[in-house]
Amino acid sequence: RMIPGTIHIGYVHPGTVHEQFMVSVTQAFKYSDRIIGMTGSKSARQFVARNDIIREFLEGEAEWLIQIDTDMTFDMTAIDDIVRAAVQADARAAAGLCFIYDQNENKVLPNIFIWNEDEKDYDLEKDYEEDSQFWCHATGSAFLLLHRSLLEELGDPWHQNWVSHPDTGKPMGHDISLCHRIWTETGEMVLYCSDIKIGHIKSFVVNEDTYRAYRKATDG
Repeated sequence: RMIPGTIHIGYVHPGTVHEQFMVSVTQAFKYSDRIIGMTGSKSARQFVARNDIIREFLEGEAEWLIQIDTDMTFDMTAIDDIVRAAVQADARAAAGLCFIYDQNENKVLPNIFIWNEDEKDYDLEKDYEEDSQFWCHATGSAFLLLHRSLLEELGDPWHQNWVSHPDTGKPMGHDISLCHRIWTETGEMVLYCSDIKIGHIKSFVVNEDTYRAYRKATDG
């Protein structure tokens, strides 16, 4: 029996998690009475671990699954906030504002992807609207909210092990594969909440201020 409004946290880990991640999760549990469970999964293949988490979630009673990477940090209200945003927008998938950090090339990029029909591939949305909510075709699983009914509709396995997409031949990771299935199989997109800000823990926390500084230094 599903308990309306409730949330289950899922996270993939290599055996340990960042302290800041655990502090964020602990604070979220203290703040929210919606969170009723949490599942961690360890595997050398992330898509396997993520699918295991979804299976366990569907065996439980929560309405929503929030997938959070263990190198993320967030405000205590962020999980409740993203559920509230999804309900208001009638969205079954929603994501908080996260950034990709390429340490080798010292690049900071928003984790927001828009489908390019001409190229049959995804483009990064670098000029997103700040402190807003909008629709995108795909994002990663750094802070990704999914509704039970959506996962039931898509069916197992949710994250695909595509080295490249079978239809387009383009590279496509397991995170993007889930979002690709969502919009191609259900016609729905991901509600992207740039007003719910998530930090990416590296040797420093990569966040929106980091991205602004990067854009300014590189002239966009």
